[in-house]
Amino acid sequence: MPFKVGVTSGIYHAARAAELATSVKKLGYGLTRGANCMEIPVDVAHEVTFTQGRDIRHISAKQGMEVLIHGDLQIPVGIPERGEWRDSFDRMTKSLRSAVFAGGSYIDFHACLSTWLEMITYAGRKLTMSFCDHEGRFISHILKECKDLRDWLVNNKHELFIHDILSRDERIELNHRVNIGAEKWRKEETEKKVRAHLEKFRREFEEAGKEGKKSADAIIDKFVDDVIITGLPPRNR
Repeated sequence: MPFKVGVTSGIYHAARAAELATSVKKLGYGLTRGANCMEIPVDVAHEVTFTQGRDIRHISAKQGMEVLIHGDLQIPVGIPERGEWRDSFDRMTKSLRSAVFAGGSYIDFHACLSTWLEMITYAGRKLTMSFCDHEGRFISHILKECKDLRDWLVNNKHELFIHDILSRDERIELNHRVNIGAEKWRKEETEKKVRAHLEKFRREFEEAGKEGKKSADAIIDKFVDDVIITGLPPRNR
């Protein structure tokens, strides 16, 4: 199977080069690279007009160059939010129209949009999002139907949506309860460790208790209370 060696010009937004300012100039940039096919990445979905497309088809036909199109980079198809999907569909439609005008053999899109080159051109982050699935159903309906998904979201992703789920007063109350629970757990764990360590010296405490008329348990309890309340004393060097 024979291979076709192709080149791409890159986008103007990334290179800031005058020779990439229009789709026709991008084609001219690729003509000097010794390839028989050229991918034109559009900076915006509607970049190729009918007039520019006619020029691209004429030049590519005369030069024996196959034209390929890379669609708009600002298409977050990996974000399950209906507003983003609506905008993505619009950009895909306009990108496809640009490909038709340019006589492109194919058009491709990036399947993800997170921390890659697309973020250079993408500025559609919203303050609020309405999550939905591929059929347009809201996430509330999906979570209500699937207990396993609810459990996974609560156990693994609750910190991301805590501000969307709880009010300010509820968050304050939750933080207060968490802090109380954490402090209780810390004291219990400290007491277990200290008691386990002091049990190694029970015989010495029992002998000291005979002289001071204090039981070993009383000595251990007092030491544990001091550690929990005031913390461990600094070690003398």
